[in-house]
Amino acid sequence: MSRTNQPVHTAGAEVVRSGRGRHRRPARTNWTGLAERVLGGWPMTLRVALLLVILLAGCMVGLVVVLGFTGTACVAGISVLFRVANRRAAQPI
Repeated sequence: MSRTNQPVHTAGAEVVRSGRGRHRRPARTNWTGLAERVLGGWPMTLRVALLLVILLAGCMVGLVVVLGFTGTACVAGISVLFRVANRRAAQPI
């Protein structure tokens, strides 16, 4: 492992070391590049589930901002009541 242009084998890849190289500043990454690196190894279903959780949380925050906490609780209660009534109506007689 000298400082000449001799190939060095590491993990199946060939790397050529040179003593004449310049040090480069790493490129600035933006948030999309960071998200791509973090989420790139995740399965598609996990990425979609994370997206749905973020969307649901955003909708809940929007409801709380527009209607207030009490209004959001009323909307959630009415939604539960409609769901229970719909389930009962869908049952066969």
